[in-house]
Amino acid sequence: MYGLHFDHHTLSIARDGELLATEPLAVETANSEPRFGRAALAAARGRPDEVSLSHWRELSSNPNAGRNVAMEVHGHLRALSVTERIEAVVAVPADLDAAALTVLRGALSAAGIDTRDFIDAATITAAAVVDRSHYVVLDAGWRSATATRVSGGAECIFEEAFVSERANLLDVYDLWLIAVAGALVKNTRFDPLLSLDVEQRLFADLPALAARAATEGKVEAVVESDGARFAVPVDAQLFADAAQPFYRELARLTRNARIAGQDAALVLPAESRRWPGFLPRLLELEQDGLVIAPAGIAAVAASLQRGDPEVAPRLRRRVARASDHSLSANIEYVASASTSAARALPVTHILFGGDSMRFPDSGLVIGTEEVDNEPHIKLPRAAAGVSRRHCSLRREGERTVLVDHSRYGTWVNGARVRERAAVRPGDRVRVGTPGVEFTLISAATSLRDAP
Repeated sequence: MYGLHFDHHTLSIARDGELLATEPLAVETANSEPRFGRAALAAARGRPDEVSLSHWRELSSNPNAGRNVAMEVHGHLRALSVTERIEAVVAVPADLDAAALTVLRGALSAAGIDTRDFIDAATITAAAVVDRSHYVVLDAGWRSATATRVSGGAECIFEEAFVSERANLLDVYDLWLIAVAGALVKNTRFDPLLSLDVEQRLFADLPALAARAATEGKVEAVVESDGARFAVPVDAQLFADAAQPFYRELARLTRNARIAGQDAALVLPAESRRWPGFLPRLLELEQDGLVIAPAGIAAVAASLQRGDPEVAPRLRRRVARASDHSLSANIEYVASASTSAARALPVTHILFGGDSMRFPDSGLVIGTEEVDNEPHIKLPRAAAGVSRRHCSLRREGERTVLVDHSRYGTWVNGARVRERAAVRPGDRVRVGTPGVEFTLISAATSLRDAP
């Protein structure tokens, strides 16, 4: 069985558990013998009308998208010397609707593939990595990014997906291009953006330059024009600073996908290692560390599935765990740098409005009404989105637990609380919209100092 996976940025193909190919999603649309993958991507900047990067996400809206998908897949199969008709299980992103899947099935058939099943890509990725009770799987494509919440166990089950077009790789490549071009102008007085050919070559080099900067700290950006050579050293911080809007939006997506108090493994694509400054930024926020899934893992896991040829393909969002595969040794687990002994200490105080309030052993209520015979924080009645008895904090053994009583919601570190969530020192609690924020802290120096 073959397995295919696309994430709006990369197409991966596997057979019987072995990865055969993984290439950028790109195909020329004007040639009888179109180039695809990296070769097509190299021409995308200079000839945007002749190279498609968006056909997979436009399957239900662009009448030419199915044809472009068929050309690209056919080209990959021919490069792999696959000439016979094949069967495949296809891992797809969460934002494809039923109409898009119908068009995709037809396009794959035209390329020589009989689709046996569709599987949610984030769900099968979670099933192929470490066993956890909950996951947030993050992917970034050419024009959008997706964070998907998946529950784990013996089976992995899709719960909810969050999509943003404000975080996309084309925009971040543009930001890197402007930053590197600015460094060249400043140091050499040569502007690479004045020549379309030079701009295209520099744009094509950016992913590799950024990846080297992420590992080496500093690289040399080189362009040539009319026989002259122009070079400038650029460090990882230049790439990281330019990409901050992209990183902030990915962090926001991740928070939206989380449920407060629920320990969830954050699963990142291997591509994220090539983004300077991104992993350190996330590791400041992630208490449970990160899982980095190798490229092609969803295609490999999909190729180990079995579809019934007598049953019409359907989208499966429940997948049995499939952690025994050829890429299992390539999965990375990155420990959080922010985990500290202080996080294990009890909550003793609440910071609010510049003041510190001791957290009573009996707990307290937060809302807009006075509470008789019970410790409370009273907020102004005009506070938007705040209920009279909005939420409460209480001790349960050695834990501190937040319980949401409101219609409007309560957030911990940007993740919405679903009924109740355990909280720790350093957590930020927000009630209302745009919100009133509290910070939980501990004045204890050890667990022996706990109340």
